[in-house]
Amino acid sequence: MPAGPDRAIFIIGIEHRSGTNFLNDLLALHEDCCRPTTIGEDFLLHNADHLRRYAAALHQSWNPDWRASAPVADIGAALGRGLLSILEAQADRSAPRILTKTPRADRLGLFPWLFPDHPLLIIVRDGRSLVESAVRSFGWTYGKAIERWARGARRILEFDRDQRDGSCRYLIVRYEDLVTGLESELRRILAFLRLDPAGYDFAAAAALPVRGSSMLKTEGKQLHWTPVNKSKDFRPLERASNWTARQNRTFLRQAGHLQELLGYSLAGIPQSGLLDRLLARVNELRWRRKIAKLGLRPLERQVVEMPGEETGVLPFRRAA
Repeated sequence: MPAGPDRAIFIIGIEHRSGTNFLNDLLALHEDCCRPTTIGEDFLLHNADHLRRYAAALHQSWNPDWRASAPVADIGAALGRGLLSILEAQADRSAPRILTKTPRADRLGLFPWLFPDHPLLIIVRDGRSLVESAVRSFGWTYGKAIERWARGARRILEFDRDQRDGSCRYLIVRYEDLVTGLESELRRILAFLRLDPAGYDFAAAAALPVRGSSMLKTEGKQLHWTPVNKSKDFRPLERASNWTARQNRTFLRQAGHLQELLGYSLAGIPQSGLLDRLLARVNELRWRRKIAKLGLRPLERQVVEMPGEETGVLPFRRAA
């Protein structure tokens, strides 16, 4: 099936361990969705800056009349259709929509250029929980995990800054909302994607097995992606519940204000003495200057018009 408008559904995570597999598995339960059989994570944006330079150089090599007939934006969309054709050839069944995912937000700003006609789901997760999960799963140091989460958060906030009033159709999803309010959040996502909820198996979603949980490493097992039933100890929102005061303060210093901009609380990060409070204040001022320079603003929960609410069709709009 050719990749027409709205055909592909892109899922991009803030960083590894953000829940892209979970969201992908949930949406695959819809009767109108298929997935590539082999390429499990596409990374189509990872090196897209090379495509951007190629397109600009190609466009510049044409004479003025040729350039006027096909702007760089058209070249980008054509390259995107070519990349999607690789995934289309691997579709596991015939269905109107194809799901594809990437766990990292690399080159996120190039998404509207390559895929202007396709919806994007961006999934974020509490930084402390993600960091702890990544350390357990991959053996990263805490410093590396915090740095990578912060980089992903900054890319998403910059993308939202640049696209909030643009034509790109994107929805930011919190992993925690899927865990605590599965059906209501799924209905919100389905409405954004223009997928009929009548074609979705909500009972199967509630019973969905877990894939690749960091709990496997905690239990002394090897990390794998084979689905397993949730155990009574599966509590993904409590991954960092045993962090020490020092770990919490380190996260606060390196990424705390990004955490707040994404809408997460910094509650539970103790400041044990006058020196800690003074350092926290200095750090806050430093972050505020940096955020102001970058023009970043707190994320707002995007309002999705649910079926039957209005006669007009608006895939999403920002909260007022």
